[in-house]
Amino acid sequence: MIALPLQRHARNQGNTLFVDEDFTPIKDQWDLLSTARVLSQNEVDSLIEKNITKDLIFDGDNFDIKITERTLDAINKKVKLEEYSDAINIRLAEQVFINIEELPDPLIGALRRTATFANPEFYKKQRMRFSTWDTPRFICCSDNHGSEMSIPRGRLDDCIKIANDVGATVNIFDERAKHKRLKIKFTGELRPDQKKAMKEMSRFDTGVLVAPPGVGKTVMGCHLIAKRKTPTLILVHRKPLMEQWIERIKEFLDIDPKEVGSFGGSRKKPKGKVDVAMIQTLSKLEDSDELLNSYGQIIVDECHHIPAVSFEAVLKKIPAKYFIGLTATPYRKDGHESIIHMQLGPTRYEMEDFGAKDLNKLIFVRDTNLQFPVHLERRLEIHEIWTEIVNNQERTNQITADIETELKQNRYPLIISERKDHISHLSRSLKSKKLKAKEFILVGEMGKKQKKEILANIDNCIKDKRPFYILSTGSFIGEGFDLPILDTLLITMPISFKGRMIQYAGRIHRPFENKKEVRIYDYLDANNGLTINMFKKRVPVYKKMEYEIISDSSNKANHLIYQADMFSEMH
Repeated sequence: MIALPLQRHARNQGNTLFVDEDFTPIKDQWDLLSTARVLSQNEVDSLIEKNITKDLIFDGDNFDIKITERTLDAINKKVKLEEYSDAINIRLAEQVFINIEELPDPLIGALRRTATFANPEFYKKQRMRFSTWDTPRFICCSDNHGSEMSIPRGRLDDCIKIANDVGATVNIFDERAKHKRLKIKFTGELRPDQKKAMKEMSRFDTGVLVAPPGVGKTVMGCHLIAKRKTPTLILVHRKPLMEQWIERIKEFLDIDPKEVGSFGGSRKKPKGKVDVAMIQTLSKLEDSDELLNSYGQIIVDECHHIPAVSFEAVLKKIPAKYFIGLTATPYRKDGHESIIHMQLGPTRYEMEDFGAKDLNKLIFVRDTNLQFPVHLERRLEIHEIWTEIVNNQERTNQITADIETELKQNRYPLIISERKDHISHLSRSLKSKKLKAKEFILVGEMGKKQKKEILANIDNCIKDKRPFYILSTGSFIGEGFDLPILDTLLITMPISFKGRMIQYAGRIHRPFENKKEVRIYDYLDANNGLTINMFKKRVPVYKKMEYEIISDSSNKANHLIYQADMFSEMH
């Protein structure tokens, strides 16, 4: 890169020049280069140790992204933000609007960078040597509106800090929607841990509550509605969640059931007091301004879905005062978590999973010994790996044997797969064993009536104390599924995303009478690089959830667990 300023054609076009601190081109580029001091190896090592923390060095997957985010911070520190004694006018509406007409460019840039983050997709392509020409290195969530620049509401505090740092005064004009107070009371009783969470959340206009599955997020949401007494819209992304919220609102708020509105699918009956809406339906609504202006508080359940472009677009239209995000897993597989906090504010409180703390938690690692076909000229594609896993009968027999063992110990297994054909394969193998336990299959395309019937049959089994097991796709069981009796989880296909693992484990962490121990079965396919790496990513998540890992004496399994432990300790 040093050679670039010495290229005559580039210089003639005003590009790739050494510049001074005021961005004025240096007249004699050669002279500057000849007088530049070369750093010694010791100096380089010292700078790395001083400026790059250990978590950056050892977190291989996110190294580039974290370096780039640190670069963004460094730019703000190095760009000369000269003192600016005039006022900065900020208007609070559906977003934060900053008047930039008179602001200096470096200050505008610093404000814009509060809404900018490194794009993981760029670094993924770069590592795989793919073209990145159409993939931005940074994702910017600010917009220009003539004399104003809009910034997501969650970055207001950052903008005020920058203004204070340069000595500016800040004038804030609150144009957010104002509404008549509702006459509404909370009829439930919060636990001490819920009270603590609500006390902290109610201190702020915006924020995310991170709460494990089963701690009562909907109940706490109802408490916030009653406390703030402002028209509230609850946003969800799945119909079962919408129905669950409507039931909880009727149960925990003294509101006329007829005054609880809904807006999703074919049902479009908002009431303007306490409404529950599917965000997909709102995103397709052409003229949504009148509806979205009707609320003073927005509660987003499973808010880790917000970074989807169409979902984010809905939030950018709402001029409410209060925004609350609820989630058990504030992570995104695409790395776009920053958008959650830009739209909803920072994580204000993280609840502990007290119910799970009292449980003895065990992981049984099973080495499948699955041998994948070898092609000298190419690696197996991921769909080929999944096909081998699904169709291997020995691996299936291993899983069904574990299910049979758990049922004989009067346990209630949940078997999760990412593919419906795998579930069918497992079901056939289990039925061939003529088990006395009842089988239930839960998959995405089931109708409401069919799902209701299956859940009713499960309830009957629980009441009659009859054994049963559930086969389900991860997408169906991951969010909003509540069956506390479950105590055993079999993850039958490789996964690596932390958020999904926490969701799956949450299905068996819910407290239930006489539940003392929960178990997870992890099936390790140790003869393929991809599945090995996915296993290594699972191990630290198990450790974080305080599971004891028990392998089946496989040298490969023990070695990989040791490797993952070492990596986790270094990180």
